[in-house]
Amino acid sequence: ALRALWQSEIEIVTHNVKRLLHALYRGSVPVARQNVFDTMLASFLVDPTRGIPHALAEVAKEYAARNAPSIKDLLGVGQSERPV
Repeated sequence: ALRALWQSEIEIVTHNVKRLLHALYRGSVPVARQNVFDTMLASFLVDPTRGIPHALAEVAKEYAARNAPSIKDLLGVGQSERPV
């Protein structure tokens, strides 16, 4: 499903596209794309002096007034961790 989405013509909005690209590359999905918006990069460009990292939870709360689940909540931790 991720391969089909990535290879479609729609714009992809993601946070930390570098991590996604590494996962796609490991899965042998061609990673060349032109229409990707990275909210982590956008956050850095808006405020480069902000403390690093520009975490999704902080960016979502500040710019969208939303609470985002943590990566640990989404993927689990330890032996129960699901691969990306």
